[in-house]
Amino acid sequence: MTVVSGGERVAIDRSPPFEFDLRASELTEVTGETQFQVVLRDAEGNTIRRYTRTLSMIPEG
Repeated sequence: MTVVSGGERVAIDRSPPFEFDLRASELTEVTGETQFQVVLRDAEGNTIRRYTRTLSMIPEG
């Protein structure tokens, strides 16, 4: 699992349970929203799923 923002990798986790922490300062604004993508890959490195999320979707805690 890789987390990407603005084309730059900001986190990577190769083993379950695939958890990560991000700082808002690590993220890039795209089309007016601060966003990131979580990219899931198979054993050969092929993308199997990509989730795009904006910072506003994440509850503050």
